[in-house]
Amino acid sequence: MHAYTSSRISLPSRSAQPNLPEAFEPALLQPL
Repeated sequence: MHAYTSSRISLPSRSAQPNLPEAFEPALLQPL
């Protein structure tokens, strides 16, 4: 069960990681 939960969190975690920096980069550049 633990392995299943870890795999599930790993998938969304990786997707959120690239999304955060991508959204932050343009957001910071816009105001600057």
